Amino acid sequence: GYDIIFVETVGGGQSEVAVRGLTDLFMLLMLPNAGDSLQGIKRGIMELADLIVINKADSDNQNAAMLAKQEIEQALSFMRSATPGWKVLVDTCSALYSENIKTVWSKVEDFQKSSGNTISGSFKMRRIKQVENWLMDRLNQRILTDFYTKENVINHLPKYRDSFLKGEASLESTLEKILRLNS
Repeated sequence: GYDIIFVETVGGGQSEVAVRGLTDLFMLLMLPNAGDSLQGIKRGIMELADLIVINKADSDNQNAAMLAKQEIEQALSFMRSATPGWKVLVDTCSALYSENIKTVWSKVEDFQKSSGNTISGSFKMRRIKQVENWLMDRLNQRILTDFYTKENVINHLPKYRDSFLKGEASLESTLEKILRLNS
C-alpha cells in the first residue's frame, strides 16, 4: 500500500546483496570519517550502489565529507555501474540539520526517470529479475523442504552423513546415496 519503502540493513554483509535484488534503487549511506579500513570493507557494497550518500556532513565533518565524496567518486571511476546506463552519483547531506536532503531526493527521482526511460530498460529488467529471483528462491526452498521431510531422507541421511564424516565414504559416493533417497 506504499509507493516508497526504505529498507535498512546493518551493513557489511550478505544482506546488502539480498536487498539489492529486492529494490529499485540501492542507496549506500556512508560516514565522512569512516577511515580507509572501512572503505575497503565497503568496496564490495559500493559496486552494488546506484547512489552513495555521505551523511553527517555537518559541523566539523564538512571537510571530511567532501574529501570522502571525492575519494569515492574517484574509486567509482574504475567500477562498472550496477545499473546499465546509469552513472553512480555521490552526494553529501546532514540528516540532523536537514541539509541537502532535497538534492539527494532529486537524485533518487533522476534515477527513477533515467532507469525507466533508458534504452536498456533497466527498471523493467530489474523488476523482471526480482520476480525471477523470487520464483527461484521459493522453488529452492520448496525443493529443500520437500527433500528433507521425506521419510526415506529422515531415516537414512544421518547414517550417510556420519559415514562420510568418519572418512568411511567419499564425498561423491555419499552425495549419490543421499540424492537417491529422493527417488
